[in-house]
Amino acid sequence: MRTVVTGLVLAAALTATPAFAETITHKAAKISIDVPENWHSSTDNGGDVITLADKNENVAVTFAIVDAGAVKTAAKAAKHMLEKKIDKLTLTEPKDVSFNGMSGVGVQGDGFLNGVNIDLAIIVLDTPSDDHDLIIIALGEDAKLAKHMDEVKYIFNHLRPKK
Repeated sequence: MRTVVTGLVLAAALTATPAFAETITHKAAKISIDVPENWHSSTDNGGDVITLADKNENVAVTFAIVDAGAVKTAAKAAKHMLEKKIDKLTLTEPKDVSFNGMSGVGVQGDGFLNGVNIDLAIIVLDTPSDDHDLIIIALGEDAKLAKHMDEVKYIFNHLRPKK
């Protein structure tokens, strides 16, 4: 199922364009995020953590700030945190990624969360913020993630810097 996540994270073109319900702003990271139709968003930690999820919460994409300059180290730190929660976690080597002029690194992964086989992606982007980079974790059960692939691609391809 690794090819599903690879396509999710690294694909430059969309195969379909889902409608979007709203655009939200991550103020600390200085980016905007389009929320696909039939998805919802929630915020935590004073707005520093934003989570998007499909209506049944089978797939989630979480955006959180990390200190500026963390692009190379945040994925490694996230791996250590996730290894405590995800059994048999395997991650690929980091690869350079870019979304609308924001560069960073991304890794794909596979593992088991509460006995369920999941795929995940971790991306760390250098944002327009002088103080913060952005870590993004996309997570879903293999089959359910595949059903929401176009929407997840849409989210990644519609992250935009805000000045």
